[in-house]
Amino acid sequence: MEGVGTVIPGFAGLKVRIPGQEWNFLLRRADFMADASFGNLHNAPIGAVIVAGYLPNWARLDWMRIPENLLTRAESLAHDLPYQVNVLASFSSSLTHDEVVQAFLLFMTRSMA
Repeated sequence: MEGVGTVIPGFAGLKVRIPGQEWNFLLRRADFMADASFGNLHNAPIGAVIVAGYLPNWARLDWMRIPENLLTRAESLAHDLPYQVNVLASFSSSLTHDEVVQAFLLFMTRSMA
């Protein structure tokens, strides 16, 4: 399983959408600074090996729920300093916070094989 990367302007983050899935994730520095390494990942296939390079402790992250708001739904956040990852459901999705986190962990597990 692979996603497709979209670099946020100014190298502020890397959004990864997984074709056919109702969720996505955003990888960025926890200090919100730019990261030039994201530049090579725009429109590139993104698998777990790439993500694990930024989040080596992905399997042991502590997730915090983000309250529902006008911009996102079923969003959770975790830190693996100096990076953080936000996982979130699409607006049309009925996925819960826990289901989105589990989908991310499944993405990482399946992509590592």
